[in-house]
Amino acid sequence: MRRGQLLSLDAMLSMVIIILLLGTITTTSNALKGEITTVLGWYERANVGDNMLDILVKNPGTPDNWTENPTNIVLLGLRDNSYPFAISSQKIQALGNFINVSSVVTNLYSIADSKDFQLEFYLTTTNITVSGEFPEEILMNLTSELQNIKIALSTDNSGNKAFRVKCDSVLLNGEPSPTGNPLTMDKGDVLEFITVDEAQVLVSGNTQVGIIPPGSYVAVKLVDAQSNYHYSFGSSDGACTLHIGGHGHVKLMIHGNSAGNLAIKHVVIPAANLTTASLRIAVINGTVVEDESTINASKSRSPWVEYISRRVVSSNLIYEKTWVVGTTQPIPILVGTLIHDVPGYAYLEVQVPENSVGNLTLVAIDGTVLRGILIQRGSPGDALNATIA
Repeated sequence: MRRGQLLSLDAMLSMVIIILLLGTITTTSNALKGEITTVLGWYERANVGDNMLDILVKNPGTPDNWTENPTNIVLLGLRDNSYPFAISSQKIQALGNFINVSSVVTNLYSIADSKDFQLEFYLTTTNITVSGEFPEEILMNLTSELQNIKIALSTDNSGNKAFRVKCDSVLLNGEPSPTGNPLTMDKGDVLEFITVDEAQVLVSGNTQVGIIPPGSYVAVKLVDAQSNYHYSFGSSDGACTLHIGGHGHVKLMIHGNSAGNLAIKHVVIPAANLTTASLRIAVINGTVVEDESTINASKSRSPWVEYISRRVVSSNLIYEKTWVVGTTQPIPILVGTLIHDVPGYAYLEVQVPENSVGNLTLVAIDGTVLRGILIQRGSPGDALNATIA
């Protein structure tokens, strides 16, 4: 080495390598920092939706009965108070009803970390339509006096024409009726049948006292007979016919019901198959917004949009609940799957204001079994009638 030489060639190469390493490390560090910042930002954005849904579906709210007074809400939650695995249908409904209450909006906006959001609820939907007429009671009390009574085809005012009936429906005292003409009826006998044609009931002098519609179930009870009273039952051209009448005076009770043409239809649409949300809530800049164009504009100008979804079970508890019905729109009292049998002491009570006029239709659907109940009063002072079909 010469006197006065500061660096050797080896030392210079070492310094160049160190400088290159330092530059590479710095560049890599800046790149990693940018990537980490990007990832953290993505997780922060994604967690807004996740955290919001966690809070809504995993806690009942504070207080847990916030639906009774939403102005006192501290923390919004939809979980059912009794079933931790389910959210409450009543709380979802209450959220929709109280969405314009400032405390509810403020709470939601806080849960969303002051970010704009849109909540959509898709609830299994059951559409029920009721059309046609319920069966009507047929009751003719012809026991006030002895009369000559006939039941015959309604288009024949003489009361001499037989009317068609369902062949296997004609019973005498609970047993299949023999065929023949005449077949005598004695006091206490009951003749049952289901009409195919419309039949009329005539008393002495061919005075019509009632009509029996087609498809009606009828039971004729001979209360008293002073002379020969009989009926004819036979078949012609593959159809069975019946004619009731005789010689002499009798007392009859005619009881039954018309067929009606009640039609109950129900269509269940699972939540997964719905294309339109059952309830939608959008909050932009802390304000509830319903206008579709405003919502879409907010999405378009947003730097990012995250979609988060949860599929959960909803409960619908109606025990000891009172429903006031005063509308023509269907009201679902209970929709869903019962997880326990209905207890034997459970009941549904219908209270009707005195002398009120109108009707109420209740429909029950259990699998493929359909039942309808019509409760009605035609005029003030009339008896309240109920028909099950």
